Amino acid sequence: MAATLAAYAAYRDVVDGIKQENVSNLLGKSRPPQYTTAENILVIGSDSRAGTDGQFGSTQAIQGARSDTMMVLHILPNHQGAVVISFPRDSLAPIIGCQPDGTGTKGQTAQPGQSEMLNATFAAGGAACLWKTLEQTTGIYIDHFIEINFAGFTSVVNDLGGVNVCLPEAIDDPASGLNLTAGEHHVNGTQALAFVRERHVGLGSDLQRIQRQQYFMAALLQQIDSQQVLSNVPKVFAIARDVAKTLTTDSGLSVNDMRNIAMSLKGLNTKGVQFTQVPVVPDPNDSAHVLWQQPQSAQLFSEIAHDQTVPAKAKAKASATPAASASASASVTAPAVSPASVQVNVLNAAGTAGLAAQAASALTQNHFTVAGTGNAAAPSAATIIQYSSAAEAAAAKALAAVVPGAEIQPVSSASGVGSNEVDLILGSSYTGLRTSTASPSPTASASGSGISNVTKTYGGISGNADICGDKGAFSGPDQPSEFAP
Repeated sequence: MAATLAAYAAYRDVVDGIKQENVSNLLGKSRPPQYTTAENILVIGSDSRAGTDGQFGSTQAIQGARSDTMMVLHILPNHQGAVVISFPRDSLAPIIGCQPDGTGTKGQTAQPGQSEMLNATFAAGGAACLWKTLEQTTGIYIDHFIEINFAGFTSVVNDLGGVNVCLPEAIDDPASGLNLTAGEHHVNGTQALAFVRERHVGLGSDLQRIQRQQYFMAALLQQIDSQQVLSNVPKVFAIARDVAKTLTTDSGLSVNDMRNIAMSLKGLNTKGVQFTQVPVVPDPNDSAHVLWQQPQSAQLFSEIAHDQTVPAKAKAKASATPAASASASASVTAPAVSPASVQVNVLNAAGTAGLAAQAASALTQNHFTVAGTGNAAAPSAATIIQYSSAAEAAAAKALAAVVPGAEIQPVSSASGVGSNEVDLILGSSYTGLRTSTASPSPTASASGSGISNVTKTYGGISGNADICGDKGAFSGPDQPSEFAP
């Protein structure tokens, strides 16, 4: 990506060949704030077959495009590191209203309380709809998007002279086109694309495919670094020339932006790039789908949005100590408790898509423990905090201290409020947390050392990882030999 952007800045005739979409008026007015000077770029791997001469199915048989791969590239404010977050295509997201983007997508009507796969979000509303959905559900401000299709992917790999991949066992799968023996291989663009698309090994899941893609991206990063691609003008131009016709970006990504991004990444150490995935759990209603795990995902989003170092033991917050809440006084005027001991269910009663996720992210940033998110049983204008026992009264008060105008209501345990938890019901009156609890200023964050511990806390790898260390991404009942011709 860095090599491509550098070339676009250096050769305007190539830049002019990029397809650009003006999506600024499609993102809505309620966008997340920009807490830092970091850059967040939505990277979309489209499964469009355009320009592949039928290698991966004809364009007539497989029309349109779906988002095989969705990632957010987070470039730290000091440009000394980057975090790549992968979003599973099978993730469920709220169905928000999206207008047609002018490229053939029909858009979609908002359906409060209903959800769809992220892959369907892109198919229905294009990059703008996916962008809007991710902003509203993660609270991360996204600056730009880049979409690359099959032909562009293979061109980049071929122009780099190929890339190394590693398999723990032989795979011959006509569905993806991957046909390699066990061990390490130096592959061209076609086999590289087959490798990152493969879904018929191990558990056959998108989650394992994301793991394999992370190792592939590390291999690609190491290849670019070893060849000093950004200093090789002919190679950079070749990449730009070949990929320009397959690339789509937002119209706000200017030539100067491209140059600045590329130059800022020029000296980036491979170890400084972290690859991770949104924490997920299986959907209890449909095994084909996954849900973003709470509070882990909200915590990750908040840390990315604010450029705050991830606590080394962040996972421990998922089982915050209910004993602290249990020892509280029975009165709402009880002594204050630590936010970390307050477990909150965040329920959206305002009908605003993604509001619960945004509030969850803000609460996590303020050290509360989010037990879960969802939609309330009925709409409400008021924002209400409900608790079901005397032991939770102090927790309710601690939460009310950061939610302006919230009403505190004691309810019976049969109401659905979980034990040792309080419910925050977001009404249409909800305007966010008190500003006094906001995160550090952008200036302070931008001058910091950047985000660390991401892969240790949420899983994943760094860019300098051993590319043959991904055996777990191939393990499971599906055997590659089953797919041999």
